Amino acid sequence: MTNMELVKAMRSNLFADRGTDVEAAFEDAFAIINRSKEAAALSTALMVIVNTIANVIEARSEEHTSEL
Repeated sequence: MTNMELVKAMRSNLFADRGTDVEAAFEDAFAIINRSKEAAALSTALMVIVNTIANVIEARSEEHTSEL
């Protein structure tokens, strides 16, 4: 599986992201988790993290490709 295939498998357009700021994604997720125990809120928090990590993988893949 290539990085871009991984990104495509991970990303969900139904949820937001925090660009490539993984720390911000985790901070937001923990804030949501501390406020709510509802499954929808927890799923949203998780998917924001996943989408953000997908952005990081994509950005690093593009950087690596441009270096070649």
